[in-house]
Amino acid sequence: MSPWRKIVRSKLGTNDRVVAHILDPITGYANREMLVGKDIDPDTVRRLGDDGDVFVVVDYQGGVPTATVCRRDQWLRVRAKQDATHEDADVAVWRKREELQIG
Repeated sequence: MSPWRKIVRSKLGTNDRVVAHILDPITGYANREMLVGKDIDPDTVRRLGDDGDVFVVVDYQGGVPTATVCRRDQWLRVRAKQDATHEDADVAVWRKREELQIG
């Protein structure tokens, strides 16, 4: 980590804003601005944030969503896995449409 990034992280206070990149298996990708100290804990941003961004993965247990903030590299792995799963589903849908001779 560069010395500059350490200085920026140490100066992070409440009322600062970060962009949350959110991956949800149902709704897909979204981003939203979060207020540090209100929407997200400053310590979480210091530990897991990356240049003003935080990365969130939503998981459903018994139909109840749970959001987890993680590192960018972890988030990218989850996104790649979701993208591959969605591509497989899209291919299956198009194959079935061809079998049924739909559009």
